Amino acid sequence: MPTFKELVPAPRLRNLYSGLPVALAFSIPALSIYLTTYEASKRYFASVLFPPDVKPGMFQQLPVFVLSGLASELASGAIWTVRRLPPLSLLCRSEEC
Repeated sequence: MPTFKELVPAPRLRNLYSGLPVALAFSIPALSIYLTTYEASKRYFASVLFPPDVKPGMFQQLPVFVLSGLASELASGAIWTVRRLPPLSLLCRSEEC
């Protein structure tokens, strides 16, 4: 009877990181879009909700943070959604497509 060591091959460093390029190809653009949209929408919502001469407190800025987070989630979610969509053949039946 073979031992556990004989049944399970030794992991190689190259095999451990084989999916890294694909993960980075989707993660870097999504994070870039998220952070850019968050900063831009934070500036926009702050200018719309507060007069320029007023320095709002942390709790007064809470709606700005929430709206900016929502806008950036919607913008970067497009990349994550496209990545995770199943093929069209799995979404509909053959007679419908």
